[in-house]
Amino acid sequence: MSAGKSMTLRVGTWNLGRGEPRWRQPHQAAHISTQADLWLLTEVPSRLVIGSGQPSFSKLRPGELNEHWAAITFRWPFEVVTAVHPTLAMARIYHPQGAFLVASSVFPWRTAGISWPTGDGRSFAERCARTLAAHSAEIGKASDGLPIVWGGDFNQALSGRERAGSDLGRAALLDAFTRLGLRAVTLDSNGQDAQHRSIDHIAIPSGWGSRAVKVQRPQAEHQLLSEHPSYVVGVERPAAAVTPPSDRSGSLQLLPRRRGQLVQV
Repeated sequence: MSAGKSMTLRVGTWNLGRGEPRWRQPHQAAHISTQADLWLLTEVPSRLVIGSGQPSFSKLRPGELNEHWAAITFRWPFEVVTAVHPTLAMARIYHPQGAFLVASSVFPWRTAGISWPTGDGRSFAERCARTLAAHSAEIGKASDGLPIVWGGDFNQALSGRERAGSDLGRAALLDAFTRLGLRAVTLDSNGQDAQHRSIDHIAIPSGWGSRAVKVQRPQAEHQLLSEHPSYVVGVERPAAAVTPPSDRSGSLQLLPRRRGQLVQV
């Protein structure tokens, strides 16, 4: 059992905004390397290199040779959890104060249509509902009772006027968070336009504390590094029993500790 006070983790999510132009990738990597301990990344270019680690990624987007749906980067030992749905990445993190599951998601946008990798229905509403059901079911099963940190690009605001998603989608996503014992710390965070709410979110266990979300719009050469802000929150997680790696199934693999390693699913 880990003893002592709670520990602050810096958790971030960022949609990197497709793989081109390549000039911005070193600047994106520098931001990721310095701003948080755990990142839930989306629209991740294959060529992105973070620190000394060789990055690996989830599945490629359809028709794309250099862009992946999601990735996770962190600073502790981990197990890969193989996701069935192609726009979901998961890993179990073995943190000094206790193991937890991390998931990074991309949800459909209004014009996804045939470019959405699993089809998942004929309408935007159907694609959203089926993707949410698939992701939340996989995450719940993979957690096996561990705390969950879930984030990514949900293409859905959680408060304020709705522009990207729908009121029904908002209610369903908030309900899924609740059923998994989570609360969204980005509920009232702003998007790239400060008049609109974020569609990128971080949800943490309800029993964990959190500080104010830091909304950043990093730039280089007087240009934004993504159409999406990055979101970083200081999370206060209480001490918990340290769970050793287990041989639950052949889909799990304990990997050596590598600072800044991206996880392939």
